[in-house]
Amino acid sequence: MEVPSEIGPYLIESVLRVGGTSIVYRAVDPVLGRHVAIKRLHPRLEDDPTAVARFRREAIFAAKLKNPNIVVIHEAKVDPPPPYYIAMEFLEGGSLADRLGEGRRLPVADVLSVTRQVSEGLEHAHRQGLVHCDIKPGNIMFHADGRIAITDFGISRVVDQATTPLTAGRSGTLEYMSPEQVRGEELDHRSDVYSLGVVVYQMLTGRTPFRGTEPLVVMRQILDDAPPAPRSLDPEIPVRAEAVLLQALAKDRARRPRDAMSFCWELARAYRGRTEWWRKVALAAVLLAAAVMIGLVASRIQKRTAPPPISPPPAVINTPDLKLEQGIGMYSDEKAEGSLGPAPAARPAERSGSPSKAEPAAPGTALATKAEPAAPKPVIKPKQVKRAKQGPRRARANGGRTSGTPKEPGGGNNARTGSRRADGKPPVDRY
Repeated sequence: MEVPSEIGPYLIESVLRVGGTSIVYRAVDPVLGRHVAIKRLHPRLEDDPTAVARFRREAIFAAKLKNPNIVVIHEAKVDPPPPYYIAMEFLEGGSLADRLGEGRRLPVADVLSVTRQVSEGLEHAHRQGLVHCDIKPGNIMFHADGRIAITDFGISRVVDQATTPLTAGRSGTLEYMSPEQVRGEELDHRSDVYSLGVVVYQMLTGRTPFRGTEPLVVMRQILDDAPPAPRSLDPEIPVRAEAVLLQALAKDRARRPRDAMSFCWELARAYRGRTEWWRKVALAAVLLAAAVMIGLVASRIQKRTAPPPISPPPAVINTPDLKLEQGIGMYSDEKAEGSLGPAPAARPAERSGSPSKAEPAAPGTALATKAEPAAPKPVIKPKQVKRAKQGPRRARANGGRTSGTPKEPGGGNNARTGSRRADGKPPVDRY
């Protein structure tokens, strides 16, 4: 086929793709100095009114759609005389068909990314009342940065509009057609969900669910046969992802996901569930490390802000015996008479054989440089203290005799009555 040097105002550089109804060229816009893709209706169909009408419908529908995942239309020439063409943005990344090749698979991350972007583009078209009707790898193009754009709205249908009968030029995309599309029934957005399911099936397994050398064989498989289980072709596919994929390929459209985005999220959730336990382990490790760090920081802050330790009070040396002896001296005759002289000498012990008490040091007397070994201190009972306090008073009542001096027979008066006993014996000391 001869390649024209220019189409309209655009300068043709090369041929990008040749299809059953159109040819796509790479061209340059001489006015704006940018590359564009020129899609021209095939020369053998320029005299076919049906083909021309379909080409015009594609230009009108594509121009109405404004979405990052749908190709941008710059200009269209759909009125006689030919050639008829559509000028659109040039996508340098090629098509998904170029990346799949024969039996080639994509990584799961790429599969999910392509599915999400195609679903977003289809969702936008479905909200505008359009059904693409030809979702296949050749109509999924890539930008240079990896973004997806859906192209070729040539056979798009308005919802509830009848489809066009199959033609020989459409036999190459039978593998991606839904059962209702093969039967020639009315289509809705669930037909695009089926076609997207076939594309995802191919990206995961490397092949389409139904294929054959004859179009009638493929049509019979699409209408009657169940698709091979994806896990039989790739055991790494999760069971839940297989169930979601087979649901999208259901013969009855009522059993398919309600829209493209639902299919996309269910598929992503199926793959995310397989690695969810890794996320739980990682989260537990992060929380444990955070708890340890918080504990260390709190411990350091508590040490810095804690008050200094309180030292115990100094020990007090208690000398109860010395205080007791000093207390006894306070009731001596000199103390009672207001004498400020030195402390009186210690009294003799009340009971014979008891050791004498050490004389307490006078106030102001300097202590010896070398302490003498202290004698054992007697234990003074409260009754002895009471008698010691009453000693001077009783001595005066008994005629100067202390309680420790023995009485002479027949002498002295009764300290309590002041009279002698009838038998002439001395009165009994009752104290």
